[in-house]
Amino acid sequence: MAFVAQLKIAGNKIPLVLDGCCGSAGFLIEAMAMLVRDIDCMTHLTDRQRKELKTRLYYECLWGVDANDNIARIARLNMYLHGDGGSKIFVADTLDKVLTAEKGLPKERNDELKELRRYLLEKEVRFDTILTNPPFSMSYKKKDEHEARVLGQYEIAKTKGGAVATSTKSNVLFIERYFGLLNKDGQLLTVIDDTVLNGIESQPYRDYISRNFIIKEIISLPFNAFRRAEAGVKTSILHLKRKEDGEEQGDIFMAILNNIGHDDHKRSTPVRDNFPKLKECYAEWVQHGTLKEVIEYNNPKDEHLGCPFQVFVLKANNIKKHRLDAFYYAPELREIRETLRKKRESGAIELRTGNDYSVVPYMSQEEVDNVGDTEFKYIDISAITQTGAVASYAEGNLEQLPGRARLRIQTNDVLFAKLITSRGINLIVPEEFDEQVATNGFIGIRSVDHEESLMLWSILKSDICTKQL
Repeated sequence: MAFVAQLKIAGNKIPLVLDGCCGSAGFLIEAMAMLVRDIDCMTHLTDRQRKELKTRLYYECLWGVDANDNIARIARLNMYLHGDGGSKIFVADTLDKVLTAEKGLPKERNDELKELRRYLLEKEVRFDTILTNPPFSMSYKKKDEHEARVLGQYEIAKTKGGAVATSTKSNVLFIERYFGLLNKDGQLLTVIDDTVLNGIESQPYRDYISRNFIIKEIISLPFNAFRRAEAGVKTSILHLKRKEDGEEQGDIFMAILNNIGHDDHKRSTPVRDNFPKLKECYAEWVQHGTLKEVIEYNNPKDEHLGCPFQVFVLKANNIKKHRLDAFYYAPELREIRETLRKKRESGAIELRTGNDYSVVPYMSQEEVDNVGDTEFKYIDISAITQTGAVASYAEGNLEQLPGRARLRIQTNDVLFAKLITSRGINLIVPEEFDEQVATNGFIGIRSVDHEESLMLWSILKSDICTKQL
């Protein structure tokens, strides 16, 4: 992400860089390498001056924090091996704004916390750039004493009534935390899970971002971005700048990547890596303020995650409050919408929305309790063929079946997979599965009759529809 941050040394000023959940310090090492190259290009300086700049960079300007002691040790070693002294790597819970020392903490850790408190609370050290990849699945919960105390420090963790939320995702808390750690005009580049950008319940988080930051760019990463780390969360890179009083949101650089150097099977695919082209496009945008739209079909059809590589600019007046994900504004989908609009106006098609249909509800806990030991046939996504046939099924009561067996289905219901990794897996429920159950990984539509089911199934299988899922 360092190339997006455009890290540069201005005169004698080296940017202060932080990663508040630094892991093994990958982003800090990337930032260090970029700034070292910048120093090496300063041929107007003497060797001694360049050496002094590098020493300051190594010992004063690269900061990392991680809550895990062992990982922080690895980060220090990694930084040292890459030329940095590792002196600014700390073990602490970055989300704790007051950096409290828990009871029983070893003296070494306590002294380390005191040093970090001295920098951040007493000296009020603030950062020019923050590069970070917070944990996606971690939440802070009010029932935990330490986490409840941390949640109480955050505006973003409050409900509309002002109470502390029962739980809040840590990657959301980090957005507020980093706002407080940035210099005036400081920039934040964070990997964020897409539910923060497009989820209905995440609207307060998007409102917080819009109030406090200028959005510079949003880069959608492919679903397999973290496949090598065995993680399957859909994520984006969010590039924000701390907003100053009276500052207005401008146009946003956006990109949708379909390959970042490996495929769904973790095989290296350097030829199809989108990052080199993305760097070119971003450099053009930064230098000229204009950009020619890119739609590049470079993904093989055997990958479920197939979508074109796209780069475009979202005009400020087209930003929608309820959606910040790049996919919503994708040029390819814009072309699809325009095609559909023209066909509707010509009378060739009739357009309907999801609100025109009855969605099959998932079973409530009361319904689950009421069925007792009733045995069901259970359909899972993995049992459905590409043609929509049920290849196999399980049987048992709800206690014996997987916990996701919570979609009560009827004959002619149309089911389609809601995860992008299973995109295109659809079926019409056969008569033998009437009043049975399916996984809640499906979304179900209750059709009027079999004819409507066939129509919906064929539409949901079409390219024009699957590209929107």
